[in-house]
Amino acid sequence: MIAGLLVGLAVLVAHPPPARRRWRALRTGTSRPRPDPSAAGALLLPLAAWVVFGPAGAVLAVGAVPWLRARLSSLESERDRRRHAAALRQLPVVLDLIAAVLEAGRGAHEAVRIVATRTDPPVGDELVVLAHRVRIAADPIAAWRALDGTVLEPLGRAVARSERSGAAIAPLIRETAREARRRRRAVRREIVARVGVRTAAPLGLCLLPSFVLVGIAPTVIGMLATFRP
Repeated sequence: MIAGLLVGLAVLVAHPPPARRRWRALRTGTSRPRPDPSAAGALLLPLAAWVVFGPAGAVLAVGAVPWLRARLSSLESERDRRRHAAALRQLPVVLDLIAAVLEAGRGAHEAVRIVATRTDPPVGDELVVLAHRVRIAADPIAAWRALDGTVLEPLGRAVARSERSGAAIAPLIRETAREARRRRRAVRREIVARVGVRTAAPLGLCLLPSFVLVGIAPTVIGMLATFRP
């Protein structure tokens, strides 16, 4: 029973909070830091093994902790990679929508807020946070520049460039959207090329036996037949 409670606690710690709570945290700009799932698993696994198998199980579980942490970290990194890829797919359309709202006469903050309410995650969540930060920031330009390193970095650069040069912001965001599409096509071509390289070895292994049987084996058999008395 105690082991089940420990495992349940590990799952509870590793499981993300409900979507409604995350949405409220994004809207208010405040969120409580979540415990590290790998650290929780590293702590609870030896305890559960101690309860179930005794000291020997705890020792073995301690030896398995690095493997557990590596597995949990790889799952987190894979989830982040998929989220980032989904955000890159959404970005050009989102930028076009923001530019359309700007061309309708709204300000940059208002355009982001309007588009955020009609955009699915993950970019929709990022826009909600951005709109909140720009609204409460003493220096809105600093909030836009704080997007460096995120998927919305091109948007922040376009707004900052417009503020520095005085150029119209909507055409800059349109050009940013076109650049995002070109970058996305380049990423797709790279993925396709990588798939071709990765499939070459399995394909060669599949064709090698047939090549040996059809091309080499008859030649070898014929040569051996000539040496028979």
